[in-house]
Amino acid sequence: MAEEKKSVDKFDGFPTVLFYAREMKKLAEEIQSCSKDHRIELGDIEWKAFADSWPNIFIHNSEQIRHSHVLFLASLHNPQTIFEQISVLYHLPKYLCRSLKVLLPYFPTGTMERIQIQGEIATAYSLAQMLSSIPLTRTGPSEIVIFDIHSLQNQFYFSSNIIVRLESTVELLLEELKKPENQNEKYAIAFPDDGAHKRFGHMFDERNYPVVICSKIRQGDLRSTAIKEGLKFERTREFILPLIFQLRKQSNDTSIAIILTSTRESVQNIYHVAQPYFNLFDIKSMCIINGDEHEKQVNEINAGKNVYICIPNRLQELVERKLIDLHHTTFIVLDETDKMIDLGFETQIRQILDIFKPTAADKQQQVQMCVFSTAAQKSIKTLADNYLTNYVHASVGYLSESHASVHLNVEQIVDFCPNEQQKRQNLFRILDEVCAYAPMRKTIIFVRTRDKVNRLNKELEQNGYKALILHGSLSQQIRNQVLKEFRENSNVLLLTTDVASRSFGNPTGYHCIIIDDLVQSGGTLIECAAAVLRNGAVNVSAFVGHGIFPNESWKKFLHSNNPIVRFDKFYLTNTYPNTEMLIDKPPFKVFSIAQILCNICFN
Repeated sequence: MAEEKKSVDKFDGFPTVLFYAREMKKLAEEIQSCSKDHRIELGDIEWKAFADSWPNIFIHNSEQIRHSHVLFLASLHNPQTIFEQISVLYHLPKYLCRSLKVLLPYFPTGTMERIQIQGEIATAYSLAQMLSSIPLTRTGPSEIVIFDIHSLQNQFYFSSNIIVRLESTVELLLEELKKPENQNEKYAIAFPDDGAHKRFGHMFDERNYPVVICSKIRQGDLRSTAIKEGLKFERTREFILPLIFQLRKQSNDTSIAIILTSTRESVQNIYHVAQPYFNLFDIKSMCIINGDEHEKQVNEINAGKNVYICIPNRLQELVERKLIDLHHTTFIVLDETDKMIDLGFETQIRQILDIFKPTAADKQQQVQMCVFSTAAQKSIKTLADNYLTNYVHASVGYLSESHASVHLNVEQIVDFCPNEQQKRQNLFRILDEVCAYAPMRKTIIFVRTRDKVNRLNKELEQNGYKALILHGSLSQQIRNQVLKEFRENSNVLLLTTDVASRSFGNPTGYHCIIIDDLVQSGGTLIECAAAVLRNGAVNVSAFVGHGIFPNESWKKFLHSNNPIVRFDKFYLTNTYPNTEMLIDKPPFKVFSIAQILCNICFN
């Protein structure tokens, strides 16, 4: 009896048995090896077939199921295996297991979850109903665990006869990005569409990972992908911090700030980026956009807010109807002013700003205003002259419309290099020419990461060059000293990342990681990757929870095939049997979900 007692070490005194589909044997063994505190016994099922192809299934040592907590690791990746495994799931409770937890990493029919045309069949509903028919166990309903389900509404297709638990594999990516070898990369998170952003966007801290959302554009039978929205975290921060300072220095709690921007999406993006900062200072904010429930918006306004983030026409409508009082406004932001004017909002902007325009008879308190624009349009200059007093104009680039991107005093030479070795040779050739013909000239070399700064610095030293280095890991004091030395000396070489020249509101300079729940042909990922690269991303990778890859579509991503878009890394998980073959095939890196599943087994 002592020996028997020793093997029964689950937290409630009853053993745990893990059965598995034949395709999931390796993953089941990994789960067993991950379980250190609670022992997991592997069950044995013989999966055979009769001559007519119908399943012939036998559970060895079925008596061990009685009084045990039973786990079943499923893989419903084709109709044949679905019938086999559903048959087993219906019988496990009949052998008197205490509980049954179905580990279903991939819910296969999730892409056919709704009917859009009369006659279509929502197979997601059919499978959910089949799983919902699993009999009750001795302790109640069975639990089914699903990872990164394609459509959240699929969980409501299950009946109350079963408990649905939704999990995600994204934590494996977040752990990967925290590794020391990835600390020098400047990552942004990209989503191929709004659906992916809704499912996964909340899992990423936008303060660490700026977000880019792509959108599919259809013209007849043609489809293209473009960047729909970047969350513009850095630019938003530029006006959020002064806004907070202005509100906090007021003597009363009724001070108001207004942020006007061009689209509903921009309003929501600014709100989500700013909210963590507002929460720190108990600043209440709200979005005012078209499409939201009118009564709800009015009730929120009446409750009292400090910051209104708005589309101009919607705010102007509320002002005209006297549903909002702006007389305590002390700070105004016009974001994407050029875009607002292009969309026809100039009249509404002027009507709103007229409220704050001081008159000789009425000395209103001064309102601080910030105007942001990506283009130097005359209409924006006129707007600023009409409503701003003694304003400071900060610009990036040349102001002439005919030379909007290029400074006239800079000669720009582009040297195309076929490979990294040729680039290094050309770099040292150019440095030799600079030293020979202009020995007193200052030189700056920009590279992408801190790691490359350090590596290139060693190469420069080996070739007889001494460089100042500058990157984000250095303290502010050291950075100031480096910049001071660069300004005050001649014949000096500076090797730096883009710490002082980052582009905001787009993927420029970022290594974008595209996030989605599954990949089949891969066309969506490739189109999204092309879009972020066109808009300045320096590198692109992908993370998907389920690698389905029908018809060996994974081959188009292999580095050896030289695809049109080269992925630096393609992260996958082993939720689907297919992915085992991709281990050690660059750019693929397969994460195991064994530890996550092991934790779920006992929670």
